[in-house]
Amino acid sequence: MVKDKQLAAYKKAFGHYLKEKRINSKMTQEALADRLGNNRQNISAIERGEINPTLIKIRSIAAAFDMTVGEMLIEFEEEYEL
Repeated sequence: MVKDKQLAAYKKAFGHYLKEKRINSKMTQEALADRLGNNRQNISAIERGEINPTLIKIRSIAAAFDMTVGEMLIEFEEEYEL
C-alpha cells in the first residue's frame, strides 16, 4: 500500500514539474505534444499525475527541453526533494 501512495505522489510531483518546466519555457501543451509526437490530452494527463510516463517518453520530454534524462531527473529530484 505504501508503494501505491509513493507512486501516486511521484507521478503528481513529476506532473507539476513538467507543467512548470513547460510554462517557464513559454510552451503550450499542444506545442509540447507536437514535439513529442503525442497529443495534448496525454500531456495534460501527465501534468495531472494521472499517467506514469515511460522511460522512452521521459527521454523525449527531456530532449524537448534540450536536456538529458539525467539532467532532467536530477533537477526534478532536487526541486521536489525526492
